[in-house]
Amino acid sequence: RNQSGSFYTPREIVDYMVTESLKAYFKTSLAEIKDIDEKLDILFSKETDENPFDKTESKKLVGLIENARIVDPAVGSGAFPMGALNKMVFVLNKVDPRNELWKQAQLETADTMTDPQVRKATKKQIEEFFKEKNADYGRKLYLIQKCIYGVDIQQIAVEIAKLRFFISL
Repeated sequence: RNQSGSFYTPREIVDYMVTESLKAYFKTSLAEIKDIDEKLDILFSKETDENPFDKTESKKLVGLIENARIVDPAVGSGAFPMGALNKMVFVLNKVDPRNELWKQAQLETADTMTDPQVRKATKKQIEEFFKEKNADYGRKLYLIQKCIYGVDIQQIAVEIAKLRFFISL
């Protein structure tokens, strides 16, 4: 393992790294919010289902998650990106439990398409998707496709990470 650079990172450390990374990301974009540190601590707490942010702030958080780009340059088995995926879904469940803000963000993105036929078809597809699928499935699929990236010198590591993401759906 030493020769290949393969190391195991305990789950607690991965969880800490993911949480602190996301907090720092949110903090830089939401610096104008009063008591941001306390609100983020409540948001990431597993002790409560409370959303400490109001509707406008929650919408900003959803937008930040949608626009996040997370890259793991040594993905290995995918522990860090999987932790990031699960933490972002956890946060989305707190700030948008009925998936309304997430759906609206997807529809607004579709509105930016220039071709009217493609825009209409995409919006219809989004509406159907949100009616038929589990909320977490849609969130995870979007985040995996658009927000989380990983590379590794070992091709088998990348394949293992892909498999973990597939299984998580």
